[in-house]
Amino acid sequence: MPYGSNLKFICFSFLLLFANSVNSEPLKHNGRVSRAQFTTSINQREPVDEVVFLDDSANEVYFFTEILSMTGHKVIHRWEYNGQVMAKVGFDIGGPRWRINTKKKLNPNQKGKWTVVVTDGDGWPLAAKMFIYGNKEKEEYLQGKVSYFRQIKIREIKVDTLAQKD
Repeated sequence: MPYGSNLKFICFSFLLLFANSVNSEPLKHNGRVSRAQFTTSINQREPVDEVVFLDDSANEVYFFTEILSMTGHKVIHRWEYNGQVMAKVGFDIGGPRWRINTKKKLNPNQKGKWTVVVTDGDGWPLAAKMFIYGNKEKEEYLQGKVSYFRQIKIREIKVDTLAQKD
């Protein structure tokens, strides 16, 4: 076989091998998360507020999710602290619009970034939200964001200055 034919054969074989190893099964639902948020309380199955930062005095937080078009399927709230899975709570969805929530007791020794990833029963991510717990951690986070935006602004200024010189 000429060199080009061998290369085509190898590429085609690799493609077939790879295609067979990928889970090409489509999602088993057409559902979605219409709302997802952290809140300090739930009243009549609805969040009372939306929080991104919780101060040192907070001792619990809720995660609220509204799910659409997933009747008969499962949804999971996966709580993560600094990237480590701390809890998984599963729910069976019982209607076309289903509101669910989980509550987390906050440990003063676990301040920092918390995330909840909402997945379907097969583990496909549907939504993710995060909050920062702790006064010091909030300030550090905000300082990091300010520094990041200052760097971007400095780069923009340099680019604009160079563009003006030309």
